[in-house]
Amino acid sequence: MRLSLLAPAAALRYQHAPRQSVSPIRASSNAPRALDDAIIVEPAAEHIASVVFLHGLGDTGDGWASLMPELDRLLPPACTGRVRWVLPHAPQRPIALNQGMHMPGWFDVVQLAPDAQEDTVGLEAAAARVASCVEREVEAGTPRNKVIVGGFSQGGAVALHVALRSPEPLAGCISLCSWLPLRESYPAALGGGAAQIPFLIAHGDADMVVPYSWSQLGHQKLRDCGLNVRMIRAIGVGHGVDASVLREVGRFLGGQLGG
Repeated sequence: MRLSLLAPAAALRYQHAPRQSVSPIRASSNAPRALDDAIIVEPAAEHIASVVFLHGLGDTGDGWASLMPELDRLLPPACTGRVRWVLPHAPQRPIALNQGMHMPGWFDVVQLAPDAQEDTVGLEAAAARVASCVEREVEAGTPRNKVIVGGFSQGGAVALHVALRSPEPLAGCISLCSWLPLRESYPAALGGGAAQIPFLIAHGDADMVVPYSWSQLGHQKLRDCGLNVRMIRAIGVGHGVDASVLREVGRFLGGQLGG
């Protein structure tokens, strides 16, 4: 049977868990704004921070744009409406795991296994792309220590790669239903800013696409490196996020951005 990281977009973006719900997204004046390479959700009030969030394989920045206002409403009052949400689009590329099919992807995936061959060149190109997004936010006036990088699935892997190798501290890093790429390169590959970056890892223990154990491996590696990392186990959640995970992400964002 051919395994794939590609799944229906709705399942990859959001998953309701039993007895939990999220209020509907309401239209707002800060509607998403499309750039050539990203979706931008502008703050409704004075801008104090930025979040660069990367989608998963086969998706685009549009896939998560509707959840950013929901996350914004979960922030503390001091932060609500004051965050710019940046959602880059991955380039189209052939994915070996999916028989060479072209789709949006941050890097190639050869095999679904924790110690499989990794696309180092593609990963570095994706990291450079994210670094340019961060620099764009800094140049626009956001202090680097008020920029958070995060992502879902393959996007979460890129976010971890960027934060761990960052030469300067960022406000934080969020990895959802993902894994730590190039795991054995640490601690040697740690950047100068990694020790000051808080990490949040969240993963559903019913994930049949990217196993929960992969996040456990990454979490343990970060702990072994002496980094500030917290891991959340989402009971009964598959390859997606539920209301409880969104609340934890909102709490993490508020804590790191000064709420």
